[in-house]
Amino acid sequence: MGDDDKAEIIGGKKNEKGDYELDIDEVECNKDAEEVCPVQVIKVIEN
Repeated sequence: MGDDDKAEIIGGKKNEKGDYELDIDEVECNKDAEEVCPVQVIKVIEN
């Protein structure tokens, strides 16, 4: 948890919008997490 009481991604980097980004090789399990997130804060974007 950060000082703002929000979760932080371990290994993630904060972008200019203040969102955290994490580069990963396998996205499938993360897409599953995105779909079931009750507050819809997980976003998976493939580059």
